[in-house]
Amino acid sequence: MNVLIIEDEKRNFNRLRRLLQEIDYTINVDGPTASVDETADYLSSHTPDLILADIRLTDGLSFDTLERTDVQSPVIFITAYDEYAIRAFKYNGIDYLLKPVDPDELAAVDKARRMRRQATEDNMRQLIEQMRRGGYRWRERFLVAGRRYYRARFSLSGRVFSRVVFYLLACV
Repeated sequence: MNVLIIEDEKRNFNRLRRLLQEIDYTINVDGPTASVDETADYLSSHTPDLILADIRLTDGLSFDTLERTDVQSPVIFITAYDEYAIRAFKYNGIDYLLKPVDPDELAAVDKARRMRRQATEDNMRQLIEQMRRGGYRWRERFLVAGRRYYRARFSLSGRVFSRVVFYLLACV
């Protein structure tokens, strides 16, 4: 999971990065981006899975960046100000945390992970359904080269498909 931290204070960035690493060591943390322009440049070429954003930056509000770049990633706003809470949820906000952040409050990271996983599963279901309706003719048998040749039946039903793929990958 790739997480961008928008934070203009290095100390707060280091603390958030440490808390994220404690939650899951596989989280890749990018940043900090400390200004509206720097964040807009980053988001024009990268698509993070999750954004942790301070609202007040050195040259404006993080809302300005989110308006300019049309970000689709979920955002957890972390700020010392409670006056922006309602506005934050207009920009893909899934949580609004006040500084200092307790480790327990970062449960929204798991929420973002579940949302991402659910979206991926839904996309796969839609793709398979479109392929079924499209009349695409699937090969029913195929060979996988290795020490031995394996023959397998191919079916689009979820369990059979995943078991066949797992078996074939394990055999290669």
